[in-house]
Amino acid sequence: MHNKKIRIGTIGNPSGLFRATFTQTELNRFDIESDVVIVARAGVEPLESASEAVEYLVQAMEDSLLRGEIDVAVYAMENLSGRIPEGLAITAVSVREDPSDRLLIRRDAYDSREIFKIKKGGIVGNATARQQAQLTDYRPDIPFTDQGNDGESCLTRLQSGDIDAVFLSATAYNQLAQPVQDVEIVVLNPREFVPAPAQGVTAWQTNRHDTATRQLFRALHRTEVSVCTNIERRVLQLLEGHGYHPAVYCERDGNGNFHAFAACDMHGVLQRAHISSSTSIGVAEKIVKILLG
Repeated sequence: MHNKKIRIGTIGNPSGLFRATFTQTELNRFDIESDVVIVARAGVEPLESASEAVEYLVQAMEDSLLRGEIDVAVYAMENLSGRIPEGLAITAVSVREDPSDRLLIRRDAYDSREIFKIKKGGIVGNATARQQAQLTDYRPDIPFTDQGNDGESCLTRLQSGDIDAVFLSATAYNQLAQPVQDVEIVVLNPREFVPAPAQGVTAWQTNRHDTATRQLFRALHRTEVSVCTNIERRVLQLLEGHGYHPAVYCERDGNGNFHAFAACDMHGVLQRAHISSSTSIGVAEKIVKILLG
């Protein structure tokens, strides 16, 4: 058994605790002991939007890493900015779960004749800027609400009838303690309704110079996943500094070819891009050129 006991930093919501437990299970396979440290609890700050809440929680985790209070921070990788703070590094990534999004629609707001099956004028909650842009491109009649913007409160509002539909990633949906009653579920194809960069992947972040911890996590790293998430996050890096929030998804087929899909709101106009390539080199740059063009 390795003599270093790893301190796993996470946030105190169901998703964060799920990923921390998953991390412990993975480490146990290699006889590595660990403790879970709750760095921040969701919902403790009066933040205006879901994106602000995510930024607050990620910053709390990264600050804890930089102060040496934890050895590794575990995240849903889609929550990470394209720019990692100086001194930190994404040391390993997990297998990729289903990267797609789900639309949960109240049965009395479900209309099979409409695109995405939401009735005309149906109110959608818990939508990111990426999701809003793509849904609006097809359904400009759909309004959105940020009130009660976290997933749990949105599900409560959905079941009470205050809103008609909510977005959940496939991972978040699968982590629900109980199935949501009286809803219809629309599964969104990630090649057509593009998810956030690296959605469905768990990321482990460490201090860049903590070679002991980084060495331990090499056993957990999935290179075949990172070769695709690197493309997605490179697109994010290139556009994030200009204020854009692209949706990007990349997959690799059985012949080793890469297929990348992207969508981004460019000053109120949704731009899309699709690139297929036998190599990962230059794919992100080509995607960005199409989106900006």
